[in-house]
Amino acid sequence: MPSSRQPILPRVTRNGISRLDVLPAIVAGVIALSLTVELIRMIADSPGILVIGGLAVTLAGLLIATKRPFVGLTVNSFGSLVVAIGSWGPLVEWSITVFLVFIVTLRFGRPIRAAALVVAPTLAGTIIAGDLGDPLTSVFATLVSLAAGSAIGAGLRAQRLYSASLEQRAEEALATRELEATRRVAEERLRIARDLHDVVGHEVAVVSMNLGVVEMALVDTPPDVTEALDRARSGVRNVLAETQRMLVLLRSDDEQGGADPVPDLTSLPALFASYRQIGMDLHAEFEVPADSVDAATQLTVYRILQEALTNAQKHGRGAVNVTCAAEGAKLVVRVRNGQRLEPSEPSTGLGLIGMRERVAAGAGTMTVNSTGTEFVLTAHLPLKNGRVA
Repeated sequence: MPSSRQPILPRVTRNGISRLDVLPAIVAGVIALSLTVELIRMIADSPGILVIGGLAVTLAGLLIATKRPFVGLTVNSFGSLVVAIGSWGPLVEWSITVFLVFIVTLRFGRPIRAAALVVAPTLAGTIIAGDLGDPLTSVFATLVSLAAGSAIGAGLRAQRLYSASLEQRAEEALATRELEATRRVAEERLRIARDLHDVVGHEVAVVSMNLGVVEMALVDTPPDVTEALDRARSGVRNVLAETQRMLVLLRSDDEQGGADPVPDLTSLPALFASYRQIGMDLHAEFEVPADSVDAATQLTVYRILQEALTNAQKHGRGAVNVTCAAEGAKLVVRVRNGQRLEPSEPSTGLGLIGMRERVAAGAGTMTVNSTGTEFVLTAHLPLKNGRVA
């Protein structure tokens, strides 16, 4: 969020030039041209020392104004008076003073102070010279020009300040909205974490306890039944561990979550073994080294295969073939299995939706092809640096 102590002015354009520098630069160019013309006139007419001194005072005021604006403005205004005393028309010096009033007011404000500092010597110079006619006309022209210069400068400055203020308020509003969105996301994560803990965690714990009761109650149980119960309890423990890891992730701002290791390609053999233990005819071929795939993509591959194998177990039949290979700059993961004519459990489709979302989040694509007898899931994910290490 922008600090209130940061200067609002000047504002900078794409070229790095302050917008408030453009107009003063043009006026400064006009002043330089006026000084050049005035100097040529003086060289041609050879005026007295007072006239040359008046031009020097005008130039000195301009130089001082670069460091001390109001002091330089005051010094500059005496140039027209000195020139007029030397019997030289002070129109150029007077115009330079008006331009300088405009620049100083545009930059630093205080229009009344700027005009008040120069009005007396400027009036005196124009009245003495009489270039503008009678004294009343000289007074009127001087006052109007000084008022116009200071008013235009102050008006442009006020406009710039107002625009900058609107921009600053818009930035602050955007920052506030982002903070509010972040807060709401955090609250929603905590709500989901509480629901997981209170509902899912509780129900899974109940299942685990009942499996234990069944295991203790069964006497002279065949080995295959005992092994099935052991696998069931192991699966329940894995669900509890995964739920706990999700709770840590949801309650933590750290994207890496808790201390439990995040699944990657090296975790796949254990995943495949768990499905083979429950009778799945699973064939897997991996031709891509783990160091060719970044950590986020490895996690995506693991979750996709986890969900795909679960779907194959629930709705498929026959052998399941898993391949993972590099094709160009992409990692291609493919799962192929037969389909049952009548699935044992109805499908909600949420698993496929979740897989598509994971693949899309990893800048990949996923396609599903179902022929009625065969189901093929293919995911394309980016390789690290676009190639195999």
